[in-house]
Amino acid sequence: MIELRRVLSNTHDVAGHLQRLETELIERDLWPFLRDVYDHLARDMDMVEMQRDLLTGALDIYLSSVANRTNQVMKVLTVLGTIALPAVVISGFYGMNTKGLPGIDSPHGTEIAAGLMLVATLGLLIVLKKFDWF
Repeated sequence: MIELRRVLSNTHDVAGHLQRLETELIERDLWPFLRDVYDHLARDMDMVEMQRDLLTGALDIYLSSVANRTNQVMKVLTVLGTIALPAVVISGFYGMNTKGLPGIDSPHGTEIAAGLMLVATLGLLIVLKKFDWF
């Protein structure tokens, strides 16, 4: 389309120049034909512009749909990352082998940490559901 527009534009300019040029090389009875060529080139240029606008619109629609799909994927990944965050934080604290955490010295420390992760994750799910994130 770009190449066709370039060729039509140059040819349109030449036809316009020939139409206005008064020389003995172009006889007067050919002037209506030059006007006809000029009109056809103008119509073709308008059609190329219309097709270019249609192609631009189609490209915009395609890029918009790709962006919407990407946004949906990012939303799902964000929700999954947010749901996993409490368990990661709690397991990180209990994995540091310090004595200040509750239940670290208990024989049921693993169950306490897992329960705390479960409660925090369920609490977060309830909050996310309340905000209608999923």
